[in-house]
Amino acid sequence: MLAFACGGDDAPAETDATGSGSSTTEGDATTTGGPDTTTGETTANTGDATSSSSSSSVDDTTTTGGNESSSGESESSSGGSESSSGGSESSSGEGMAVLEVTVSDLQIFQDCMPIISPDPVQTTLTLDLTNVGDVPASATVVSASYVDAGGVSVGMIDLAPMMLGPVPVGESAVQALSKVADSLMPANGCGVLSCNESYTLVVELDVDGEVMQALSMPTPADCVF
Repeated sequence: MLAFACGGDDAPAETDATGSGSSTTEGDATTTGGPDTTTGETTANTGDATSSSSSSSVDDTTTTGGNESSSGESESSSGGSESSSGGSESSSGEGMAVLEVTVSDLQIFQDCMPIISPDPVQTTLTLDLTNVGDVPASATVVSASYVDAGGVSVGMIDLAPMMLGPVPVGESAVQALSKVADSLMPANGCGVLSCNESYTLVVELDVDGEVMQALSMPTPADCVF
């Protein structure tokens, strides 16, 4: 305190100005001289401006990434809508082949008196094919199976004809099919299908490399004894 009293009027005033500048910039600026303090403030402001610009740039990039993510979700949603419509979609050179297939007019019959072993089952059906894609589409029958009311596949058969189409763009075709004789697996006579019980025929198709299924309405198996 005695030393400050002898120093004169200007020294305390300079000390106060330096302290005020140091306090504004950062806590440890007391060890830095007055002129450096002013320069330190300028550097700090420049650093803040640089940091703000960088942060803004990062935010913009993040926003763009969010838009890309949203676009991906829309594609996934579109992919889900085609599957539920019953169509099968695949790449075919210049466009996409999409077929909507329904099963109608299913009839199941078996002669059990006498039992024609090992395969007494006869089946006929109609496939309705509609091309909703942008290129002609063809289909191949891969398999067909009888599914009972509990959802259990009890037997498999072959259908003819196997090759369907091509169906022109925007058009529909109706194709009659029938079970191939002696193709029932397992070949267990009238023990595979129960008479008067209802079965769904599940037809598996290959549409230009993409596999899809078409299901019939539950249909009773008629028998002759």
